[in-house]
Amino acid sequence: MNDAASPLPPHIPAHVPVACVHPWPLGAFETAEEDPFEVIVPRVHAQCPRAFYAPQGHTMGGGAWVLRDAADIAALLLDNTHLSVSGSSGTSALIDETFDLIPVEIDPPAHDGYRSFLAPHFSPKRMAELDQTVRTQARRLIEGFAADGGCDFIRDFAVPFPVTIFLELLGLPPEEAPHYVAWEHILVHTAELSAKRAAMLSVVDCLSVALQDRRRHPRDDLLTHLARADMQGRRLSEEEALHTALTLFLAGLDTVTSSLGWHFKHLAGAPDQQERLRQAPALAPAAAEALLRAFAPVTVSRRCVADFHIADDVLVRAGDLLLLSTPLACRDPRAHAAPNEVRFDAPPPHMTFAHGIHHCLGARLARREIQVALTEFTAAIPAFTRADAQPLPMYFGPVLGVKSLPLQW
Repeated sequence: MNDAASPLPPHIPAHVPVACVHPWPLGAFETAEEDPFEVIVPRVHAQCPRAFYAPQGHTMGGGAWVLRDAADIAALLLDNTHLSVSGSSGTSALIDETFDLIPVEIDPPAHDGYRSFLAPHFSPKRMAELDQTVRTQARRLIEGFAADGGCDFIRDFAVPFPVTIFLELLGLPPEEAPHYVAWEHILVHTAELSAKRAAMLSVVDCLSVALQDRRRHPRDDLLTHLARADMQGRRLSEEEALHTALTLFLAGLDTVTSSLGWHFKHLAGAPDQQERLRQAPALAPAAAEALLRAFAPVTVSRRCVADFHIADDVLVRAGDLLLLSTPLACRDPRAHAAPNEVRFDAPPPHMTFAHGIHHCLGARLARREIQVALTEFTAAIPAFTRADAQPLPMYFGPVLGVKSLPLQW
């Protein structure tokens, strides 16, 4: 924290009290070895104020308010009066555009129509139809390394598992998976703007070509739905279809990979919980919820559009950016009796998939993928541990991730 007598650096807005200025260590695009869940999040809860201003907190550069408490984060996720999602991720700015990602950067009331348009493709019925695809993909990958006595869980399972399912849902060729994975990695886990710009332009080009093809040659896939289906009596424009496809791309490739990395890192050090899953596969849904709560990886952004106060002493002004961190919300000791413990029995509700109208549309698919991963991996693989005791390289930024996870059995 800055000394109270020190002048504010020039990049700190004048309305920000000196006592509110703190670094936000999870905001940097870098590979780190200090565990965010075991070390950094508890430290923030213990040492930082309820709302603090991080000078380099936002992923696109510049400062942002970070909220510490789950109650404040939940309230602000519901606040469509003082906060806006429009342009909050900075995605379109990478390619010198001003469009909003649909529906995640669309404020109400327009948001409702877009979400209703997409919802059937993520309904319980549709997810049940995907179950065999999800299970088959998990088994195929596990069979590829089960006899080897070990694997790099991230490379060999956590990355290819959700990607193949996502590509099938959208209707993209599976052989293109390496390209999409590489672009997603650059966009989510690197800071170099020129590289991010090039990756975004590549994604835009590929999705644009695919959508044009669906307009001429419809198929039974989500891209065809975007390209040809009606929403509230009209067809989406080409720009709307593209901006929706971009959202699905950005949301669909990395978050499940990152979650699985944290979940299996934990299980590698929890042999009793591994064995419980082997002996009682029906425990997987509760286990998945407990792990999702304990290892929430995503921080989302909002832009203030009308001044408001957090408590009585912190003024947030129009134009300020805010970071709403699910890692902080889900490990808040004020909201959870044992925030840093993973308990499979009666896991508490959580905000890992956000809260309110922007609750993650793909939450059902993510849950299904994680539950299947837990049951199939523990059914096929005997007791596993970390292959060595070296610190794991980890990604910080808008999505927390494990870069590599060597396991042995």
